[in-house]
Amino acid sequence: MRFKIDENLPSRLKTVIQQAGHEESTVHGEGLAGADDSRIMDACREAQLALLTLDLDFANIIAYPSGSHHGVLVVRPGGLDAGTVEKVMKDLLESADLARLEGSTVIVEPGRLRVRGPARRE
Repeated sequence: MRFKIDENLPSRLKTVIQQAGHEESTVHGEGLAGADDSRIMDACREAQLALLTLDLDFANIIAYPSGSHHGVLVVRPGGLDAGTVEKVMKDLLESADLARLEGSTVIVEPGRLRVRGPARRE
């Protein structure tokens, strides 16, 4: 899976994603820090990237309906320290069938995924 990492996530997630064999880019690295949510989503659609964020606004399936993007993964780690966020992401990358999540809105919690939308069946 290919991810765009939102500015509200720790920068060391780049390494976690790369080590799991996935591609990543960052909102900050593309000059989108502070940009409106709609601009960030447009950049994700254009580059065909799933957005990885802490921002619950992206979980709004009316504003960002599943299937209208390549995926939105909203991380709800239970704590905002970098180590907790990193652990939740490592668990996701090691255990989830990410291809099935493309195009869906996913709430990522410790030990649980809540998938909204068209999870792909293979």
